[in-house]
Amino acid sequence: MKKFLACLLFVYSVLANEHVFAGNFKVVFINPGHPVEDSTGTFWSSVNRFMQAAANDLDIELVSLYAERDHILMKQLAHTVNSHSPNYVIIVNEKGVGKELVKAIAPYNLPIFTLLNGFSQQELNSFTPLMKSLIIGHAIPNNFTVGKKLAQEIVTIHKAKVKKGSYTLLALRGDYQSSAATDRFNGLSTFLHENEGVLLVDNPVGNWSEEEAYLKVKGLIKRHRIDLVWASNDPMALGAKKAIDEGNLEHEVTIGGINWDRALALNSIDVSYGGHVSLGAKALVMLFDYDNKALSACEMYREVDIFQSSTLHNLTDFWRNTDSKAIEAFDFARFSVTHQNSVLFDINTFVTKTYKPFSMFNEKTACTKTQVDSYATKKLGKQDLLSRILQGNLKK
Repeated sequence: MKKFLACLLFVYSVLANEHVFAGNFKVVFINPGHPVEDSTGTFWSSVNRFMQAAANDLDIELVSLYAERDHILMKQLAHTVNSHSPNYVIIVNEKGVGKELVKAIAPYNLPIFTLLNGFSQQELNSFTPLMKSLIIGHAIPNNFTVGKKLAQEIVTIHKAKVKKGSYTLLALRGDYQSSAATDRFNGLSTFLHENEGVLLVDNPVGNWSEEEAYLKVKGLIKRHRIDLVWASNDPMALGAKKAIDEGNLEHEVTIGGINWDRALALNSIDVSYGGHVSLGAKALVMLFDYDNKALSACEMYREVDIFQSSTLHNLTDFWRNTDSKAIEAFDFARFSVTHQNSVLFDINTFVTKTYKPFSMFNEKTACTKTQVDSYATKKLGKQDLLSRILQGNLKK
């Protein structure tokens, strides 16, 4: 028994030393938004707050370049990334300019990771072989699902207020090209197809802007009866609320959005779905693991079911726990699979300050099960060896 324990301690010490990895690399992030709040809300500045907290814990140098919602400036910034000498570049395929970003970065032969808005197969098919080879992964939320869930929730909330069988719905789309905008609208469209009692009266693009949504809804409520407003982000939902409040309508209107924008605390809507603001941190964790050869190529493509409804009464805790100072209390290094106490990257962690045990298969990846099993044996076998010894599942 003593021999076995001595052997066990030796294995543990070897594995512990082998799994202490360092970051020490640089990432350039082309942020489509502003460094502070603007008419499109606080989303992109909050994305950067999460990313910087993760970068600090993972010893990654993060350089953020802000495009201020200007797709022309975004393309110009792509031509400057090499001047920062990064190891990796993170881009967002906002308003369909992702291809141009990759094209601008390609001459520098820098690995590219896409965040929140990925590429469609049609877009990838139009890439040159070099451009394709530079894309090493993505971290995107399940936007189709959240579009459908938001529609279902605003109908449920409205039914509790108004006891009647059919409703009219106004959809405010983000834009025509971003995958987040189109996937969310496709989720809504699927819901409408499955629920004949909800009639879509219009679906204008609000360009993610509170002011633009306000002006459009202000005109639309004069021409249509609107019972429900489905908005692709919270600022547009708030713009709709402002127009509806000013219109002094005689009937109830239920409004829902996506983002968990901080402005909701002052100007409440009926429901918001959020959590995806944290995925920039997830991207850096994945790049850290990739750089340490702890993730396979196919595992670098993650679609995460991260959205939660504000009806779960989670917003106040989430905002309080992730403001500019409080967020430093979280140990983002623990989300790495290389960490001895690796934990699940889960939105509830930021709501409750509790960590969930790590599960390798918690997210949808591009891997087949055979590929994952094979890779786990080759790359994660040492850590798995220790866990199986501790569980008594390995023969002495």
